[in-house]
Amino acid sequence: MEIAKESDKIKAAIIKAINNNNLGNIQKDELQTFLDGSLGADMATVTENGENFLIQIKINDRYYNVTPTGQMSYLGDAEEIFGTMQNLEVGENIYDSSKNEVNTYINNANGNTIAYSGWNSSEYIDIGDYDKLMIVSDSNTFLTQWNAVYDENKNYIKGITLDRSKIENGTIGKVTASIDIIDVAENYKYLRISQVSSVMGKIKIYPINKDFNGLINFCITEDILETYDLGNNMFDFNTAITKTYINDKTGAEVSYSSWSSTDYIDISECNQIIIASFSSSAFSYYDGLYDENKNYVKNPYISSLATNYSSKIGYFKILNVPDNVHYIRISLATTSLKTIQVYPVNIKDGVGDIKYKDDNIQLGESLFDINTVTKNIYIDSDGSIISYNGWSATDYIYIGGSVGTIIKNHSSEYNGRYNAEKQFVKNIDFNNTYIYH
Repeated sequence: MEIAKESDKIKAAIIKAINNNNLGNIQKDELQTFLDGSLGADMATVTENGENFLIQIKINDRYYNVTPTGQMSYLGDAEEIFGTMQNLEVGENIYDSSKNEVNTYINNANGNTIAYSGWNSSEYIDIGDYDKLMIVSDSNTFLTQWNAVYDENKNYIKGITLDRSKIENGTIGKVTASIDIIDVAENYKYLRISQVSSVMGKIKIYPINKDFNGLINFCITEDILETYDLGNNMFDFNTAITKTYINDKTGAEVSYSSWSSTDYIDISECNQIIIASFSSSAFSYYDGLYDENKNYVKNPYISSLATNYSSKIGYFKILNVPDNVHYIRISLATTSLKTIQVYPVNIKDGVGDIKYKDDNIQLGESLFDINTVTKNIYIDSDGSIISYNGWSATDYIYIGGSVGTIIKNHSSEYNGRYNAEKQFVKNIDFNNTYIYH
């Protein structure tokens, strides 16, 4: 879309958002709604940027700034925007987790510590010399409302709630950091924070420059697609079979008036494929994988695509192609299928083979014995055992005789890996099904 036409559509959405509010100021949710109507659903996102709003056009990664009163300015593309982040000046971390007061939390109503098993509170952190602080966690977990600021005599001033802004690898949907920026008022001299002990071990607090522009919310980690060569799109909607869908259990084609299905897309020469769309709702589980004779093999379960995003191709999922699969068929509401693209994938030289074929795993007997579980404890991020009602932890499970280990039906970061002497080595964060080497 040309910038002029794009700009006109954004202006139209801004005018509607202003007219829809009796106060004459734009509200974020209303602006998003009218942008969806003007540009198309999922074509743009609105994010608060200080007192203003930042609009990102997903398909071309262009950005616009909009004030609450409707003044709009074009900021440039992603490369230009991220370049403006260079005004961030970060000092040394001022939070030392080794000085935490264990098994306590901060009462945000009076600033006092209260005994509570499994939580930790920081010491009084001296913030009197700073104008602005950046509080960071290296994971999805973060602080909440159990924090307070104090005057020079360590008298309570107020409780503060820290709101996480997630900085994500937009490609794989994995949160790589959680951040909040707070302004230090003149009478704020000390800060105390508190949270469950595993979170407190991941927190860092940095003083930053007063004139920081707030664009940290748009920091990007390396795009996983940079490690791949994408081939040409293999799906043309003109070849689709309209008024049908694919039975998710049998792979058969079924009549249905408002849906359409792809024909058999040949993926026999592919190790992996990417299925993508710029619409987050353009995915279902009515799809099928087929052998060389077009006999149904299994369902690829593409419905989870919307958790992955890249500005280059939109929402997507990388599928590994088993050796016995030659074709794939995808079905969706007809309007959604028109947005789908299917790419063959090649891993670039030097990256290494990260493909895993699920039909090439040999599973042994389960190593886990429920009778070895200890109740009312959990494993902290440093490997220590913490008392906690309602949780349980396994005994040491020997995995030394395996090339890899699969953990199923478990999503928690409270796990540990240990050496042969059962000394703690590292924390492990499992997510549903995890192949661990």
